[in-house]
Amino acid sequence: MGRDVLLAVVLCVSAAVKLCASQSGVCYSLASQLTSQAYYTQTSYTYYYSCGLFGWSRCSATGYSSTLQYRSIITYAAQFACCPGYSQVGGTQTCVDINECAPNGGLGSCQQICINTAGSFYCNCQAGYTLAADGRSCQDANECSSNGGLGPCQQLCTNTQGSFYCSCLQGYLLRNDSQSCDLDECHPREGRGPCEQNCTNTDGSYYCNCTLGYVLVTDNHNCLGPPSELVLVAFNSTALQAGWIAPIGDPNDGSLLSYGAVCRSAEGSGVQYTLDIEEARGTLLTALSPYTHYHCCVWVVTSKAIGPSTCQFATTSQDIPYSPPENVSIVARNSTELDVFWSPPSLPNGPITGYNVYIELLAGSTTMREEVDVQVLTLGHLVPHQTVGVRVSANTSVGEGPLSSLVQGTTLVGAPIYPPRDLSVYDDSITPQGTTVAWKIPFHHDTIVVNYYHLVLWEEQFGTPRVIFNLQGNMTSYSFEALQEYCTYQCMVAAGNDVYGLGPSSSISFTTLEAVPSGPPLDLSGELLSSTSYRLFWNPPTPMDRNGVVRSYFISCSPLEGGKAFSHSVTESNITLIELHPFYTYECRVAAVTIGIGPYTAKYEFKMSPAAPSSPAQNISFVPINSSSVLVAWGPPSLSAQNGVILFYVVLVSEPETRAVLNFTVVSTSVMVGPLLPYYTYTCSIGVFTAGGGTFAEAITIQSSQGAPSGVPRNIIANSTSPYDVMLSWQPPYPVERNGVIVNYTILLGESPDSEHRTFSSQEPRVSLHSLASRTTYFYSIAAGTIAGTGPFSDFQQVTTLEEAVNISLSQGSYSTYELAGHVEVCARLLIEGLDKSVHVILSTEPGTAIGDVNFIPLHNHYFHFSPGMHRDETQCVNMTVLDDGVVKDDEELYAVLSTDDPSVGLKEPYRAVITIINSNYVSVSLKDSIYYTTKATGYTQICALLMEGVLGKIMHMSLAINNTGNESLAEVLGAGYSLQSHQLLFQQGQKINSSTCTNITLSKEGPAIHWEEFSVYLQSSDASVVLSQPSVATVVVTDQDYLILLFARQEYFTSERVGHVQVCVMVSSGHVERPTQVYISTEDMSATEGTEYTPLHSYPLLFSRGHQENDSLCVAIGIQHNNCTTGTLSFGVLLLDTTGVVERAVIRIEDIDVMEIDFEKTNYVFSEAAVVPLCVKIYSGQLATELVLKVQSYDESAHDKTGLSNEEASTVPVTTGVVGALVFAAAIASVIIVMVIMKRRKGSKKLLLVSSETATHPTDTSCAVVSNIGEGDSPPSCEDSAASSAVQHNDTDALIASTAM
Repeated sequence: MGRDVLLAVVLCVSAAVKLCASQSGVCYSLASQLTSQAYYTQTSYTYYYSCGLFGWSRCSATGYSSTLQYRSIITYAAQFACCPGYSQVGGTQTCVDINECAPNGGLGSCQQICINTAGSFYCNCQAGYTLAADGRSCQDANECSSNGGLGPCQQLCTNTQGSFYCSCLQGYLLRNDSQSCDLDECHPREGRGPCEQNCTNTDGSYYCNCTLGYVLVTDNHNCLGPPSELVLVAFNSTALQAGWIAPIGDPNDGSLLSYGAVCRSAEGSGVQYTLDIEEARGTLLTALSPYTHYHCCVWVVTSKAIGPSTCQFATTSQDIPYSPPENVSIVARNSTELDVFWSPPSLPNGPITGYNVYIELLAGSTTMREEVDVQVLTLGHLVPHQTVGVRVSANTSVGEGPLSSLVQGTTLVGAPIYPPRDLSVYDDSITPQGTTVAWKIPFHHDTIVVNYYHLVLWEEQFGTPRVIFNLQGNMTSYSFEALQEYCTYQCMVAAGNDVYGLGPSSSISFTTLEAVPSGPPLDLSGELLSSTSYRLFWNPPTPMDRNGVVRSYFISCSPLEGGKAFSHSVTESNITLIELHPFYTYECRVAAVTIGIGPYTAKYEFKMSPAAPSSPAQNISFVPINSSSVLVAWGPPSLSAQNGVILFYVVLVSEPETRAVLNFTVVSTSVMVGPLLPYYTYTCSIGVFTAGGGTFAEAITIQSSQGAPSGVPRNIIANSTSPYDVMLSWQPPYPVERNGVIVNYTILLGESPDSEHRTFSSQEPRVSLHSLASRTTYFYSIAAGTIAGTGPFSDFQQVTTLEEAVNISLSQGSYSTYELAGHVEVCARLLIEGLDKSVHVILSTEPGTAIGDVNFIPLHNHYFHFSPGMHRDETQCVNMTVLDDGVVKDDEELYAVLSTDDPSVGLKEPYRAVITIINSNYVSVSLKDSIYYTTKATGYTQICALLMEGVLGKIMHMSLAINNTGNESLAEVLGAGYSLQSHQLLFQQGQKINSSTCTNITLSKEGPAIHWEEFSVYLQSSDASVVLSQPSVATVVVTDQDYLILLFARQEYFTSERVGHVQVCVMVSSGHVERPTQVYISTEDMSATEGTEYTPLHSYPLLFSRGHQENDSLCVAIGIQHNNCTTGTLSFGVLLLDTTGVVERAVIRIEDIDVMEIDFEKTNYVFSEAAVVPLCVKIYSGQLATELVLKVQSYDESAHDKTGLSNEEASTVPVTTGVVGALVFAAAIASVIIVMVIMKRRKGSKKLLLVSSETATHPTDTSCAVVSNIGEGDSPPSCEDSAASSAVQHNDTDALIASTAM
């Protein structure tokens, strides 16, 4: 036991060397010193080893010992450190937890889930995964592995990545818990389920149901349907013969018991039946009423259910009436006539076809039978006071019904038995409203007393009696008044006496005359036939209002919307109005016409239906919006042509070739049509639609705007026509891909598809690319362009230029010199671009070519050296010495010729030049400038003459004159008050080419102030050896003292496409500024080279302040911005403007590479003994981004060959912003040139032009190297332009404007 306790102590001590606290992560390393102490005891010990001093987490070990002889006493010394999983904060005793989960997007080293803990971390996995043995990666948990491969599922378990799902065997369904399975009782295991028709499975059970029209029987499985094909036929007047087919679903198991049936009439009465199953073949439905419409239904009754019914309608047959006519009555008309009346029977049992009237004249006599089809009968030819009996029966198509009860009636007695005689109408008495009738007394009036006449008048048409009154017995005529016009009347006259009444009557009819109708036609109405036709119909006026024969009708109509009224006359009581205006409202009136037009009906108003507009949309126009849409606009038809409310417009846009149609339906009078093909012509038709239809306008042609091409040029062919030129040709894109008129093509050219490309432009499908490198593979791509833009570029293709021969020629074919000059400079020119090796050619005099009696010293094997990197048109020059051992008497010539032994070098014309030697000391002199300015206040101007050619071996006098003859005085030219003095020019012996001599022309005038006057000065010489060169005439401009001459400091400025600007300066050429004067610099319109687009600079001001002197200048930076890469040298003009207009023009040239102009600030530097001269190099245009080191190399100008110094003797000038350090050269230096790695000739100068690809240093910055022969300790002077360069460097515009630019 003691050994175990000791081991536990040792382990705990070992662990306590470095224990960590969970709260702060501080750990103390424990250094121990072990001592021992013997003791004897038996006890239990718990050892605590702290990882800190203030109650942090501890580890403990507990042991038991009974015979422990020694105990260890350990002295600890704590040393601070951080626990694993913590990091120390600076040099403090503070530890912070390290989040091991932070890397890898919060996963740390875990695959799925990382959980950070204090001082540690642990990994976890998503649901469906378990942690692998490495504690970091996750593996799929196979949930189906347990329970014999079923997992939590009852029947089938399928494992998936990170999950699982359960399924069931065939015939079972998965329950809602997604794990257990339910038996699908509806599954057709043996061909069908348990249900006859529909089966619905439920959890643990199922239920059956039937389709519509069937019922479920009591077994809850089978379905019962109704009987089918029910047929009903009338059997007789009280029965229907019925038949049907047994119901669908008849179980045929004896459960079918009977059928049920019912028949109901429209009044609701009905009869119900129970029928035997055998009666399905046919049965009688009895106890019905005759001639009655029944609704009969039949259903099946089984032991398990009552089935649904099937129904039909049927009517029973007719029968004889079951009852006699009713309300039979007799009314005596007179002594010889009786009227019999009756009503139909109450039980007719069918339509009544007639009546039988049985008449008994005397009791017991034979009965007479009269058949009538009306309900009244007049019995005549009776005797007065005769009694008659009457019975009446009714007939149907089946037969006669029962007789009514006997009814008796008696004629009147004692009245006259004859009517009045000769009843007539006076023809001339008939009027529209009356007439007179007359008669004679009846026969036998002598036996029967006639006390009065009874007149009855009734309208024949209506049968309404009109009893007038009884007339005295002696009156035999009567006049009727207030009768109806054109009405037929029946007039009856009967004689009567006061005792027995009236006897038989005589009757006559007459008709009143016609009159104008007194009432309008009736029931005026109409019906719409179409949008332009309407039918009116009416009834005639009432008979009382017709007043005659209606011969016609007069119709009057007018439109409410305005327009011409119209009328018609018809004989019928209807009219069809045609050619009406659609959607107009009309009102019409109708009047009947007899002998005249009667009153009109009330106005009848009707509205026509809409119709298609009678005219199309108006003023159709279109405006192309872009290459895919066109705005089409139009106006509606005129209001009278709209024919209804315009509901919408239909715009049909069709493409002629494919006949594809775009359909737009809008309610406004404009529509944006699209998408269209760019620059494509379509036909467009506008349809105007009302509720009555639409009308389309004649189609117009519309065209979309041009778009950028969607296709690339085709059939591209590339040929290298020379080592420096490539000809490209192609065909335009397919017509459907052009999307407009191709106006240009853009060509990209580079040495790889991904390199920087040069851009070319062509208006034709071909282009010649020049100034290329020989034997070089170029990649090119071409895109077509319309005015809307540039289309896609073709895939890059490649072409290789031809290999180039090194071609060299003389720069010119003839040279001249003078006898005393003794030499002539001859130059050779490089004719290829980019020399890649050193080439030497020989210049020598051609033997036997001298002309004249001279003996020249031949110059053999004089070399032109062309170095790698030189470019086309660069030259190398040598001085050919021509010495004559005799006296030259005439001009003589010899020939110099190029030769080479290098087979790769080709000599091109001219490679042979003639050298002419002039036989005198010939000099050429010109004026230095062609114009001079001065002012009245200045009083003089300095004019200089320049030695152009030759060497002076004597003093030479030149003179100035104001004209060719010198006869006119200055006063005669300028006016009174001027004088001209000191106009001699003196050249000293030994003066060299490009040296000059000047003299001051003094001017004075006492007269008034002048504004601007000028005169010409001519250079003259009487020496025959002097040739005057241009300019030999100069203009002297004399102004008043306040007049300024402001001009561009330079006529040409250079920049590059990447520099993006150029500095342009204006200087005071003459005069001085007395008051602030402002001028403007502007880009000249239309001056840009084709293919570029510059941001115009309008009215950029420069303000000269009071005190500016002659040669002072102000500058402005003009931004250059264009939309294409430049190709070659491009140029545009700038204008100097004052208040009077254009003063001067200058040209800005833009190189297609980043170009800097660097030149010596001065062309001549004069050395004296112990003098220190700064040689300053100035940036005239462009800017530098990196430091550039220039080599300054000296040469002896008197030597025949310009031999450079050694590398040790050459110095460098780092060109940066501002003045740089000086370099000291030997005193023997006569002049300095600049040698650059990348060079280009500056136009119009013999200086060199620097080419650089990055820019930062600006124009006018100057760097200097000092050339000196002084000793140590002397201080070199600084460059004078440092103020200007400093102003530019610090963007100090005011300082820049105030400084001197050149």
